[in-house]
Amino acid sequence: MGLRLTKAEMAKALDVSTNTVGAWVKRGCPVQEQGRPGKPYTFDLAAVVSWLTDRPAAAGSEAEAEDAASYRAERAALMRVRRQAAELEYQRQRRAVVDRAKAKRLIHEIGQALAKPWAQWPARVYAEIAAELQADGARVHQVLDRHVHRHLEDLARAPVLSTVDGSVLSPGESGGSDGNE
Repeated sequence: MGLRLTKAEMAKALDVSTNTVGAWVKRGCPVQEQGRPGKPYTFDLAAVVSWLTDRPAAAGSEAEAEDAASYRAERAALMRVRRQAAELEYQRQRRAVVDRAKAKRLIHEIGQALAKPWAQWPARVYAEIAAELQADGARVHQVLDRHVHRHLEDLARAPVLSTVDGSVLSPGESGGSDGNE
């Protein structure tokens, strides 16, 4: 089942008047729920678009039939785009989609917030470790610092972002076009 719309929403989505939608209903347009006082008609956008594109052309000549077929094909493509836009807007209103740029920025900020304490960790613990090992403190600090920073760099390059299709991204890669960048 596709996006569920009222008669007015359907008219707006398909750029027609509500009278046109009413005329379609009289000619057999699929309706999810019949309208009645206090309860509006409801339609499945995908079913209506399918109905509109599958109807036979009411054309007399071959040229008119070709023109009608071309018009229907163009109209169907336009309706598909409008349906997708309406579905995306509906998902945005439901907060079911996120702004990709904001999500990437937030992930980066979280990564930095987690990395900062680790980068400072060698300075906090080197003296204790050096005393326990009876080793030179400066050398222990240098070794710990080098290893922690190398590990943080490895983590920054690790493939950690999974995409919708199941592929894995490394930082800096694009996950394809989702319309939210």
